[in-house]
Amino acid sequence: MVKDETANDENYKAPEFVNYLKSETQAALVPVATYNYDGIIIGYKGISTIYMTDAEKEAYQKEQEAFLNEITTWYNNNTNKIISFEGNPQNLINKTILQSCKHIILNTATVGTSSQLSIETLKASVEGVPTDRYIVVAATRSLDTTDKTTGYYDGDLRAIVEAAYWVTFLESGFTKAGLGIYNIQNDYYNPTRVYQYAKEAINIMNPAPKK
Repeated sequence: MVKDETANDENYKAPEFVNYLKSETQAALVPVATYNYDGIIIGYKGISTIYMTDAEKEAYQKEQEAFLNEITTWYNNNTNKIISFEGNPQNLINKTILQSCKHIILNTATVGTSSQLSIETLKASVEGVPTDRYIVVAATRSLDTTDKTTGYYDGDLRAIVEAAYWVTFLESGFTKAGLGIYNIQNDYYNPTRVYQYAKEAINIMNPAPKK
């Protein structure tokens, strides 16, 4: 936005980012009431603070709080709504909001093997992060025929199917609450069976009773 506005007007002055962040977050929450949504997903990836200087961490925390404080205020006035978190929970400095989240959806859409799902889950499992509500995500294959990686594990295994098997395997230290599928519409276009791999993933995690 700043780049475009500056190109049009060399005297353009960018808004102070924290205030801009607050107002944009407030605006993003308006449709929840307008359309009576059941709730929201808080999307936040962030970055690790381990190697930040004190000044960098202070600035990072200020921006993070500007975002999360607006959501916390909204949720305190709308406790009948569902909230979930999606991203990297370990990168939150104040993790209090996670206790109110129904699910913690991990940022795993681009991993290339099912074993990486375990790695990313363990990385997220730091102090202050509830470990009893994890959801991992996987993508369907791309409709771009030149893209040979999106939607696959280990080269040629369907990611959503392999991720579904991962969800069913018991592991200690955290609870697997389910699987999210990105771009599920891409799985519709199947000449033999619509949503073939999405249905397979569902059946792996919740097998249909045999007659």
